[in-house]
Amino acid sequence: GNGDVVGMRYRQCYNMEVRNCTFKNMHSVMWATGTSGITVDNVTTENCKNGVSFGTSTGLAVMNSKIVVDEAYGVRADGSVKATLDVENSTINAAQPVIVRYLTGEYTVNLKDEKLESKGIYNVVFTNGKDDAAYVAPTGSYTLNGANEKYNVYPAEETEVLKASNGS
Repeated sequence: GNGDVVGMRYRQCYNMEVRNCTFKNMHSVMWATGTSGITVDNVTTENCKNGVSFGTSTGLAVMNSKIVVDEAYGVRADGSVKATLDVENSTINAAQPVIVRYLTGEYTVNLKDEKLESKGIYNVVFTNGKDDAAYVAPTGSYTLNGANEKYNVYPAEETEVLKASNGS
């Protein structure tokens, strides 16, 4: 690519696998909208602005991949639907390694054996806003599994210790 191209664009697809690919000089690796059952496995980026984008998609997995990008997101999903995103055995380095935007639904992110390196403040973001604007507290619900307090998450959840010390 020449830096302005999206590597793959999918709409209304089901049970797809993207495997063993290297994306070079792309705007984004993939934009998938209205899809279900997408697995990204063993994908590498070189000199790309952004990573993988899942818009209103469900049943998502990114595994065994190295997504190092120059600008905003490594893995981006739209949270207006009930969905699950699994990130496993992958290295993601971006301003927003994992971001769920427009979160008005019920979203679950499962992390396992991953390495999320942020060029910004947060490693994982749940926002009701856009990914290129100020973050907004989500109106939907989310579950984040596997972060084990090793990542900065927006919005930060109060721990039981903090709640107890505040008298709540």
